Amino acid sequence: MKHSKWVRRLTRLVLVHRRNVILAIGASVIGMVISAVVPVVERTIIDDVVIAKSQSLAPWLGVLIVLGLAGFALSFVRRYA
Repeated sequence: MKHSKWVRRLTRLVLVHRRNVILAIGASVIGMVISAVVPVVERTIIDDVVIAKSQSLAPWLGVLIVLGLAGFALSFVRRYA
């Protein structure tokens, strides 16, 4: 089977850099979770802060800033780890 030969070879080459691969995959997954959470926070800001005026804007802006910085840091780790 030609397919299994290249997979085994690639696996051996990747496992040499196991730490970097785990960091890159972990940073990618967490970054995708952050990308999925940002619209939920934006919806909360629009619905509860702007329209209903039931919550303060400052904490939600802080959450957005933290999510943005975390996304940037994880992107950096994913690319250069």
